[in-house]
Amino acid sequence: MATGLVLEGGGVRAVFQAAVLDVFIDEGLTFDGVIGVSAGATQGASYISKQKGRSLKLYLNYAHDPRFMSLSNWLKHGDFVDADFAYHRIPEELLPYDFATAAASSMAFYVVCTNLATATPEYFRINDMLADIDLVRASASLPYLSKTIKYEGKELLDGGVVESIPIYGALAQGFDKNVVVLTRHKEFRKSPENYYLPYLFYPRRKAFIKALHERHNMYNSTVAFLEKEAEAGRVFLIRPSVPLNISRLESDPKKIQEIYDLGLREGRACLPALRQWLAEGKSEGENK
Repeated sequence: MATGLVLEGGGVRAVFQAAVLDVFIDEGLTFDGVIGVSAGATQGASYISKQKGRSLKLYLNYAHDPRFMSLSNWLKHGDFVDADFAYHRIPEELLPYDFATAAASSMAFYVVCTNLATATPEYFRINDMLADIDLVRASASLPYLSKTIKYEGKELLDGGVVESIPIYGALAQGFDKNVVVLTRHKEFRKSPENYYLPYLFYPRRKAFIKALHERHNMYNSTVAFLEKEAEAGRVFLIRPSVPLNISRLESDPKKIQEIYDLGLREGRACLPALRQWLAEGKSEGENK
């Protein structure tokens, strides 16, 4: 069986996920493939480059930096996150990304984007992080707050619109035994989003508007599917034991550190059950 690591999005909430992946790096845990969406795509990037602590440093150093994300960026350029600063200056100069280690990884790495015209998921394998960085950017480009990314004639945005937890993408790529790291606690279910905003921002994109209106149903049905798969032993779920009381765009370093520390504790606590599940496929399929 091919093993996959599936990474939900969630903005700065993904610092919980980053901590779990740092535990995996410490323990030398690898998978046949990794697939991430939105913030999960950026966490996956640091995981395949084996840069423990890199994501935490990024959040602590830059989440409050207006050059990274700010309303002024959005008003000036149409992007809440400054593309050049976030996807070039940081990884290439300020907080160097290990492009060589990522390229040499034995783990296939995929990101999920939403095709704006068809409102369907697009799965892209990232072979060269430097050359393919715009695909990672597209996966994390939030609706309303980001410009669309053009790639091979397609217009792309946040993959989380149509596949917030890319388990179906993992299965489509042939990964049939998956560890899924979420950024929401067990009781969370998504509520409908603002009804009118999609019409205001995307008036000619009927399929995309429908996807935004149905996003909560897609998310909640995916969680239900994952829980059934976990009970059957085909999925191992790791998710926060308590609600993460931070926003998608959180900038408070203290809150960020607290969520990271929670992720470290819970990532370490699940290791015995996870190792058994990976070795034998015999477990209840979820961390306690």
